[in-house]
Amino acid sequence: MEFSINGGKSFDDDSSIGTADEVAGALRACQSNGTQSPSPPSKTHLSILKENRIVSYLLHFDEESSTGTAEEVDGVFRASKSNDTQSPSSPPSKTPLSILKENRIMNYLLHSLWKSDYKDEEDYNCELQCKQQCKRYLLITVLALMGLILIVFAGREAEVEIEKVISDSPDTRASIVHHDAFVVEKHSSIPEIQATMVLYRHKQTRAEILTIVPNQSNKSVKGEQQQKAQAGDSVFGVSVKTQSDSNSGAAHVLMKGLWDGSTKYPLKDPIREYSKGSLNTYLDATCLEDRTLYTAATRNRDDWRNLIQLMLDALFHPLLLEDDHSWIFRKEGWRVESEMRKGDEGYDVEELVLNGEVLDVQRSIYNDPDEMIHRYARRSLFHDTRMQYDAQGIPRDIYLLDRIGMKNFYHKHYHPTNMQIFFYGSLDDIHDGLNLFHYGFAKQHGVRKDKLEMSMAKLQKWNLQEPALEIHSFQSPNDADENEDATRIANHVMTSWLINEDIMTTKTELAWKVIEYMLVGTPVSILRRALDETQMGTEVVGDGLDTTYQQWRFSIGLKGVVEEDDVTKVDEVIEEALKQIVENGFDQESLKAAMNYVYMQNLDYNNDRALCSSSTRTSPRGVHYFHKALEKWSYGHEPSNAFEFDKEWRSLQAELFNPKYHENGDQILRNLINSCMLENTHRAHIRMTPRKDDLERQSREEQERIDWLGKNLGNEDFMNLMRETDDYETIGSTPELTEVYEMLPKLASKYIEFQEEDIHPLLMVNQSRVSTEHQVMLAETVVAASYGMLFVDFGIDLRDLLLDELVLVPVIARLMLQTASFDYSKELLNHKIHQVSTGISHELMLLDVLPKKKDKGTSVDHQSSYSVHEGDHLATKIFFRGQCMVENLNEYLSLLQELVFQGREFTKVEIETVIKELIEEAQSWVEEESHILADIRMEARYSNQGFLIEQVYGISQLQNLHSLLLKTESDFDSLKTALERAHKALVQSHRSGMVFSVTGEPELLEEARPIVDEFLTDGIPNNDEGTVFLHPRDAPHPWIKSIVKAQKVSSPIADEVLIVATPVASVGKIGVLYPAAETTINGSTAAVAHYLSAASYLYRKDRSQHISINYRPRHGTLQFLSTQDDSPESTLESLEQLRESLSNYILDKDYLPEDAQQAIIGAVAKEQQPERISQVGWHLLIDLLSSPDEEGSTRSNAKDRIQWRQEMLLTTREDFIAFVNDLLAWRDTSVAVVSSSNSKEALSFSNNDTSQNITDANATDIGQQLSLIPVANTGPAILPLPQLTNANG
Repeated sequence: MEFSINGGKSFDDDSSIGTADEVAGALRACQSNGTQSPSPPSKTHLSILKENRIVSYLLHFDEESSTGTAEEVDGVFRASKSNDTQSPSSPPSKTPLSILKENRIMNYLLHSLWKSDYKDEEDYNCELQCKQQCKRYLLITVLALMGLILIVFAGREAEVEIEKVISDSPDTRASIVHHDAFVVEKHSSIPEIQATMVLYRHKQTRAEILTIVPNQSNKSVKGEQQQKAQAGDSVFGVSVKTQSDSNSGAAHVLMKGLWDGSTKYPLKDPIREYSKGSLNTYLDATCLEDRTLYTAATRNRDDWRNLIQLMLDALFHPLLLEDDHSWIFRKEGWRVESEMRKGDEGYDVEELVLNGEVLDVQRSIYNDPDEMIHRYARRSLFHDTRMQYDAQGIPRDIYLLDRIGMKNFYHKHYHPTNMQIFFYGSLDDIHDGLNLFHYGFAKQHGVRKDKLEMSMAKLQKWNLQEPALEIHSFQSPNDADENEDATRIANHVMTSWLINEDIMTTKTELAWKVIEYMLVGTPVSILRRALDETQMGTEVVGDGLDTTYQQWRFSIGLKGVVEEDDVTKVDEVIEEALKQIVENGFDQESLKAAMNYVYMQNLDYNNDRALCSSSTRTSPRGVHYFHKALEKWSYGHEPSNAFEFDKEWRSLQAELFNPKYHENGDQILRNLINSCMLENTHRAHIRMTPRKDDLERQSREEQERIDWLGKNLGNEDFMNLMRETDDYETIGSTPELTEVYEMLPKLASKYIEFQEEDIHPLLMVNQSRVSTEHQVMLAETVVAASYGMLFVDFGIDLRDLLLDELVLVPVIARLMLQTASFDYSKELLNHKIHQVSTGISHELMLLDVLPKKKDKGTSVDHQSSYSVHEGDHLATKIFFRGQCMVENLNEYLSLLQELVFQGREFTKVEIETVIKELIEEAQSWVEEESHILADIRMEARYSNQGFLIEQVYGISQLQNLHSLLLKTESDFDSLKTALERAHKALVQSHRSGMVFSVTGEPELLEEARPIVDEFLTDGIPNNDEGTVFLHPRDAPHPWIKSIVKAQKVSSPIADEVLIVATPVASVGKIGVLYPAAETTINGSTAAVAHYLSAASYLYRKDRSQHISINYRPRHGTLQFLSTQDDSPESTLESLEQLRESLSNYILDKDYLPEDAQQAIIGAVAKEQQPERISQVGWHLLIDLLSSPDEEGSTRSNAKDRIQWRQEMLLTTREDFIAFVNDLLAWRDTSVAVVSSSNSKEALSFSNNDTSQNITDANATDIGQQLSLIPVANTGPAILPLPQLTNANG
């Protein structure tokens, strides 16, 4: 038996072998006495001890300690001897082992191999030889004899325990897990992320495992809380190298199909079913062009183990490979189904159509010009490599994939040798992960040489002799004028460069990020501004670098280009701007801003645009690390290279700002632009042109594919295809068997407990403090790691404003931060901000606050944060938010003081520009998040807080902004006067309503304290004559009467249809479940509501619909919301049966069903979503300002949340029955539907027959049942939002 150590070697070296007699002799020869250190051993004796196999074997065992003499050691060797050349077959007894472990002679002998003051040449040579040959081995042995190594083998195969070796050297505080199934290939401390990274290799399969363990660098915080605060969510990830050689989408179909059941968990969708009762904070699979990722995160250790086992079983033992599970391929890939449609003569006719999960997703993508333009650009640039293929699949090619092709793809790629495993968390997490990977799955596999020899992604060389030009079509918008020529509808035009044909150094990569910032990173960047000033299009497209793969792309262009001549001019404008840069260079102020911005973005991965996809934007930090590491690790490079940038950044900074270069310091940037862009012909010009009949063309092509299948498959094969489709439909509609469902691992709610630190896992509760300094509320939020940054939030109260002026606040805040000041132009102001921060943003805080006293005036010690109340107490503030390095804090606060408090007049052009920007942003948000629009609109009818939120974030905001835009032309003087009054009220607000919050590590906060004190003393104007503000809990908000009056007019309790340009409809229903009587509702209410969100009878077969049912504690409302809903009417009909269906399901059983129990845990998981470091202080402020308690409000809120979660976990069958009865009292209900302008379904849910086209003539009549919301105050016509982009509304 061998003991594995770093480097994969063992103590069992064949250079010499010492028998038990020789070892005993060596000990006796070296002994001075039994209690004192012996004299140095001779060379021969050292060799005998070093190479003896028995000694090596005995070091595997450890028991309780006792001290042994040389005679006792002699006896141990003789008793343990099996033979002279082999390790003994059984472990020694407890006492002999203890003797060996603690014997001082053995300790001294081992120490002598390291450092001895020998006086003769023989001893000196002995020492030198041992140092050279045995240093690594004997270090582990020393640690073992000191009691740091515990390895147990009990004559049977079992899980290998862990050595936790923590090195406290100045260079690295490494946390390494040693395991005999793995080799530690490299470990290093990464200061940039304050963590230790270890790269392992699995001996048996050669799979690579990367672990990241956060450092415990915060010396003032100790124990388990520190570990939790540092690590936060534990993350597990698997990356499989899956480069495709076609556009059939095999990698994508496999990714989805692998989750449709495994050998150990033979459910239809085990991971999704488990997630209903999981505490996971992230669970996703992602298919990229050359790799497929499977990632999970959680804070619960049992959940961690379960998720790893579920995912690995899905990857190694999927059911989709089995012939009797062919339905999985039909579900996820493609299938032929029969559908009924109206024929030309009005009769129902049957037709065959192609459907499938992946096919449907890709159809949507290949009808989105913003997505298509990038995929076509990548295909052109990587024309010689497999990167040209779309791993997710192109709709016209997906049907060419069959089950055999999918199975071949699986067997080629899905093997441990071709995988990269990732763990982020504590050493205990790493321990669990390594054992589960080895013993549960990888141990069954050997090394696959073909996987080792599988080539990495081939580098594409610059071999295009001239730029590629491609023209593609997309479906023109539904609201386009039927008589309008297609060429008059907006084109998308983009140029994309492949900027490197070889692997770049870290310094070059940083240089490109600086270039990106300079060219397109801000509204005043050179290329962005040049394109905007042409007014040839509506919006810049491309946005710069794509750093996902080893070869980067830089893309830039315009969307909304109408004129044909302008299509070619776009590239000319880009070319000319780049030439000017190469000739004249960059100014020093913008370079300083770019360097600071790039540095901070590399520290804060939650704000890294390249990593923040829709699926990872709010994900745990470890998920970002996984994605970031793969940018290097996937291509055979050290994963640490993805994080270590500080040294190269400083080198680049020295070159850019070296005084001896003067104006030529930026030559490195200019050379890159010239060689990789201007002179580089390996680029693609992509034009997306709209067509009115593009969808019809796609339908014809799909019908041709169906006809081709019928002709080429033959009758028998075609019938098999249809049978597999029938199997999918049958299995999909069949409930899981109880015995199958019980195979899933489950979290037991009775073992789940919450501590105060679980509420804000990154927050150091005991060290954070709140005080009043110079009449300003000061909150210092301590986190274990802020990566050298401080997060600063400064808030001003809005109570001096009128309710009607609330809509002006976003306009004023934008004018403060983005327009020119007395000292700076708009461009220079932008540079000054980014020289000290990543930017300053504004955010409205509109909070519900629990009152301090009851209506009767009697004092209460504490009210739960989940009490239902009238909602008359509100916190309304505007915050200016940013982050900076501690060394830049003084400059940051000076700049903030100038922007906020040193007011000046705003010009008409500035005001009009800002209003247009806000309209454009609001329209984009409404189109992309239409379901949130319905949510906000419904809440506005039932609470004061909801009304305010809708005024600044809902459709009312868009109406109000359009009215303001009209005023810039029709009545600018009155608009300017209103803006000036509101601005003055803000900047002259009394200090008592202001809040200053700073978040960071303890040492940084200590350094920042005098700078903050100076800002609070001298940076804020004194306004002693202003209104002194009480805490919001102490008095009702002054806007309440105005809100109640306005709510009756603009947000009555009535059914409404909101007409917006959205690809999918959403429908919601809301009502009062509990009255506002300051009663505290049990957390079980939220648990039952969450369970109902997954009620199968609310969903249709396609399952594209997403349903959520939420209880709003402080408002007492229950809300139902369905998104991606193509039939609002049928959805609302199902909702009407909600109470009856729930009642029958629960009352039929005398126990709480298993799925309901799991849904309760899933409801708790919703309460503990990932928290970004930049949001910790913000969430603390919300707790402080919304609590009814004067002291300890943060802790009180934490206790309330713990109690709420525990109540959710304790939900019983009786709670479900009580909820059923409460539904009888669901009163004052109303409906909101969000749909596109041409959607008849938007009106079909009315009790009357109102399914008709919406026109000016009939809008009023329809309003008897539904309140139809126009998007501008210009008349009764209902228009899609995108048409309202001009001053005429």
